[in-house]
Amino acid sequence: MVLNPDNIIFYENILKDLENKDLLREIKTFEVQKNNSLKYKNLIVKNFSSNDYLGLSKNKIILDRVNKLIIPQISQCSSQLISGSSSKIKSLEKNLSIHRNVQSSLIFPNGYMANLGVLSALGDKDTVIFSDRLNHASIIDGCKLSHSKIEIFQHNDILNLEYLVKKSTFKRKIIITEGIFSMDGDFSNLKEISKIAKKNECILIIDDAHGDFIVGNENKKNYAGTPAFFNINEQIDIHISSLSKGLGCFGGYVASSELITKYLINKSRPFIFTSAIPDFLCELANISLKISKDGSSKVNYTQILNIFMKL
Repeated sequence: MVLNPDNIIFYENILKDLENKDLLREIKTFEVQKNNSLKYKNLIVKNFSSNDYLGLSKNKIILDRVNKLIIPQISQCSSQLISGSSSKIKSLEKNLSIHRNVQSSLIFPNGYMANLGVLSALGDKDTVIFSDRLNHASIIDGCKLSHSKIEIFQHNDILNLEYLVKKSTFKRKIIITEGIFSMDGDFSNLKEISKIAKKNECILIIDDAHGDFIVGNENKKNYAGTPAFFNINEQIDIHISSLSKGLGCFGGYVASSELITKYLINKSRPFIFTSAIPDFLCELANISLKISKDGSSKVNYTQILNIFMKL
């Protein structure tokens, strides 16, 4: 089917407008080199755009395992509610629950869908969601799909958040923030936010994709993300994270209570109506998770935070 002339002109004009504003996006082709640099045409450049913070996607142990990995099938090739889960998926979910110190976890195809899946399932017309102004696009889209009232609080502005929460009369209240913000790279004021959530009986959700496996309690060698870093893990109701950043693998997950997991299995459309993640990715994520726990490649974020707090 070919677009009619009016539709062609409509979309062409939008693209031309983006180009005139120097906002037109194009996908370039890069080849990742062995040392994690990138080759673009005949140019070798350093890669500062990857989320593979620990370099685990190039880890020799993991790459050797990829080459030797023998599996009976690629994946379930269907939704888990139709064709079932697998031992590889269940093993990863169990290990992630231990990692975040919660009762249960659920694997999603990626972090974007995890955010969509949680917010669209938990929200309804009787719910208000308080979302940080700099939250990721997946959180913004999840809020829109939830059919909830959306209140945007100014970035890391505790007074503004508290004001909005206290004046709200909605039956259910959700606060969602990132642990380390994807664009600015700063920490959420999670301690104060958790106090507001507890005092006002709000569900507290954290998207910790950029802090998970990287920061945590260094004294305990526990790199379970931003809540562990601030020592308030028990104050977080729902943890959402990625397997494609700190672990250098692929996928997303939600870690919470058995109740929330059961609810998502029954109500989260991005989980129900999509195929299960391939088994070999789960096995590789398990290996990466084990390697990340020794903390040998960790950045001293305590020093960085101290510097940040003085600015």
